[in-house]
Amino acid sequence: KDKQISQMQQQFKELEKKYEQISPQIRGDALQYELEHILKSSFPDDEIEVIKRGVRGADVIQKVKDKNARPCGVILWESKNTKKWDNRWIEKLKSDQRDQKADVAVLASITVPESIQNFAMYQGVWVTCMPVACCLSDVLRFSLIEIAATRLTLVDRDQKTEAIYNYFSSPHFK
Repeated sequence: KDKQISQMQQQFKELEKKYEQISPQIRGDALQYELEHILKSSFPDDEIEVIKRGVRGADVIQKVKDKNARPCGVILWESKNTKKWDNRWIEKLKSDQRDQKADVAVLASITVPESIQNFAMYQGVWVTCMPVACCLSDVLRFSLIEIAATRLTLVDRDQKTEAIYNYFSSPHFK
């Protein structure tokens, strides 16, 4: 039993060394691919676009659509697969959000600030750990769809109000 434990610990150390040898770029690409896959499989009606490597911007754009395929908003995703948190990511993501005209920006990372359990608003950006990224996306999608539905009811509100008033004050109504 002790021999097996020792062998397993040795194997774990070897695997850890191999993992360390993988370039950060490859680890980042793998996490981006995982995020894309999760979003596409969870929200098949949304448009999920991957921003290609070398192009300035975040990693994934999620164009949220309601059940009638009407556009409701945009969620911009940045994924990070590093051991250490860096606050500079927040400012870059905010800049990307402005450039892309996204409604919401989310940073999905392996490492999050200590003050965050699963997900939270952090300096104006949603920050989440990867295991609950899909849950956060679901909540954000719901909010964007509700806001879009509210906006839709307000379209031409003044014209509709005026038409109703004109009808009630018309001789035809009397």
